[in-house]
Amino acid sequence: MKKLCILLAGSVLLWGCEQASTPGPAAAATTRSLNSGIDLEGMDTSVRPQDDFFAYANGSWVASTEIPAHQTSWGGFTTLRDDGLGKLKTIIEELVVDSGPTDAQAKIGDYYQAYMDVAKANALGVTPLADDFGTIDKIVTHDDVVAFLGSRNEYGIGGPFDFYIDQDDKDPTKYVIFLRQSGLGLPDRDYYFDESERGLELRHKYLAFVQKMMELAGHDDPGDAAARIMSLETRLAEHQWTRVDNRDADKVYNKYTDAELDELLSGYDLDSWFAGVGTGRQEYVIVMQPSYLEALNSVFRLIELETWKDY
Repeated sequence: MKKLCILLAGSVLLWGCEQASTPGPAAAATTRSLNSGIDLEGMDTSVRPQDDFFAYANGSWVASTEIPAHQTSWGGFTTLRDDGLGKLKTIIEELVVDSGPTDAQAKIGDYYQAYMDVAKANALGVTPLADDFGTIDKIVTHDDVVAFLGSRNEYGIGGPFDFYIDQDDKDPTKYVIFLRQSGLGLPDRDYYFDESERGLELRHKYLAFVQKMMELAGHDDPGDAAARIMSLETRLAEHQWTRVDNRDADKVYNKYTDAELDELLSGYDLDSWFAGVGTGRQEYVIVMQPSYLEALNSVFRLIELETWKDY
C-alpha cells in the first residue's frame, strides 16, 4: 500500500510538471528551430561509440578534412583562433588609417605600423639590440648570467628554466609560482636524441639555423658558437622530463619552501633572478621537475661563460 501511494504521488507530480512546462505554440516553434551545436555530419555512425568514440564522433570530418600546408594541426579551435586574428587585424589596420580616436588606439596603430615597416627593420639590422649585446659582453661571472636571464624574462627569454603564475593546484585560494624546465630551441627534449633519418635532418637544419642567427648577430665565429649552443642544449635535454612524465599531475606538483629552493639551486643566484623577473622571493613555489633543476644546478657553473653568453 505504501509503495502504491508513493507511485501515485510521483505520477501526479510528473503530470503536474508536464502540464506546467508545456510550451505554447510560439514557444514550441522556437524550441523546434534550435540546433544542438553538435556537428552530426562530422560523425561516423558506422563505428560503435563504445569501440572507438573518437572515430564515432569525428570520423567523417577527419576523413574529409586536410590539414592546411602552413599548419601543424587543424580543428575547431584553430579556425576560431584564425577567425579572431583576422578580425583583430582588420581592427588594427583601421586604426593605422585614421590613427585612432584615442591615444591608446593611436599607439596600437603606430606600433603595428612600425612592426610592419620591413624596409626600416632591414635598414636598422641588429642595431636595436646593441644595448643587450653590450650587456652580454660585460658578463664576467655566472651570477651575471643569472641576472641577465632574469632581467630579460619579460622579453620571452626564459633560459634553462622558466616560470608562470597560477592557482595552487592543491590550494585554489592562493596563486603561486610554478618553475618548469625550459631553454631548448627545438620543441622537445626527444628531438635531441632522435637518431632516425628525420631526426638527424631536423638537428642538422636547426644547427644551420643557429649558425645563421649568430652570423646575423655579427659573431666572430658563428659556426663554433652554434656547435657549443647545440651541445649546451643537448646537455640540458638529457636531464629534462619526457612529455609522459610531465602529464602526471601529481608528479609535477612538488612544493618547495624558499629555503628548500635555495638548497636545490644553490649554484644559482636566486635573489638576482627573482628580482629580474619582478616577483621577489616567495614563501614557497611549485617545482615541476625537481631532478632537472638539481642537474642544472650541478652543471651550471661548469659550463664556460663564453658558451652561456653565446646561448
